[in-house]
Amino acid sequence: MDNCISSNPVPMSRVDKRTHEKSNLPSHLMQGLIYDALCRLIDGLPSDILDTVNNDIPKDKNGTRKFPSNLFNNGYVNQAYITALAKDDKLSFCERHRKQFPNEVGIANVFVSWFLGTSLHTLKEALKQYLVDHGLPKDKTYFWICDYCINQADKTSVNDDLEFLEECVKFNRRTVVVVESLEDAEVFTRIYCVSEIYYSQKHGCTLNIAITKQEQQKFLHSFANDIHPSLKAMSNIDIKSAQCRNEDERVNRLKEVEDNIGFAKCNSTVSKVLCAELSNIVENALAIMPEEERVTSILIVQLADLLMQLDQLDKAYSLSLEAVNGCKRILENENMKT
Repeated sequence: MDNCISSNPVPMSRVDKRTHEKSNLPSHLMQGLIYDALCRLIDGLPSDILDTVNNDIPKDKNGTRKFPSNLFNNGYVNQAYITALAKDDKLSFCERHRKQFPNEVGIANVFVSWFLGTSLHTLKEALKQYLVDHGLPKDKTYFWICDYCINQADKTSVNDDLEFLEECVKFNRRTVVVVESLEDAEVFTRIYCVSEIYYSQKHGCTLNIAITKQEQQKFLHSFANDIHPSLKAMSNIDIKSAQCRNEDERVNRLKEVEDNIGFAKCNSTVSKVLCAELSNIVENALAIMPEEERVTSILIVQLADLLMQLDQLDKAYSLSLEAVNGCKRILENENMKT
């Protein structure tokens, strides 16, 4: 398989040394939030914000809401709240927050790709697990999250900032895709998310998938039984059918993809990136297992199967050989004892 993503993560220390002079981005699009600030902001949302936002959903001429009601606090609810805050000062959230809490806003170094319908609880828990899994410091990891980094003051400000989306991905050097479920991942049906994954590959960014600890365990159990449901979610990328609440934005993104790379190549590229990261999640789980458990685990067999499908034949063979030799060694030891 082609080397679709950076195999060597960009060192956080090197990312932190970037300066504004190295990018054409507006300064507010270079800012990000630390994890503890994100949690405090989410937990501090008004208790009635869900009802308030749902009541404000625009309606068509027949009185029908143009968008579905939000069932829980998600990115759409959060964005509506932040938009209201920006009406007076016309600042992005990070710009405003930095004035009061300068230690919680810094040069962004992890771009967060997520579907706004994702619950804010999942966002928090998935990013928490991401920090743990990759050994990143909470106080030095500044997450670029659209709600907080894009100027939400009005439609013009948002559209102006979205013109820099690819440059934002490139600037961060790391992308993390927040996924609620690996077997039913709506994030991969959203046009902005698919585009962001492609931008990450295009610019050689380190790309990872972030899932909650609970979803991680659920996925590994499911993968051990059958690799195909998760593989299907990663493989069936179709950017032409990807959705966006704003049809004009969707059309513009599709035109950009068609003009620059073409739909088929974009779909293939994104699928390869995601399948490679899927194998990384399983590899990481196997890496922390005791040897006896590792070589007898069905996970190692299923991972070898996945790597075969990804044309990583040498790696697949190596894992299969490890499993066979490990099992033989364990059986020999047991026979010696008897």
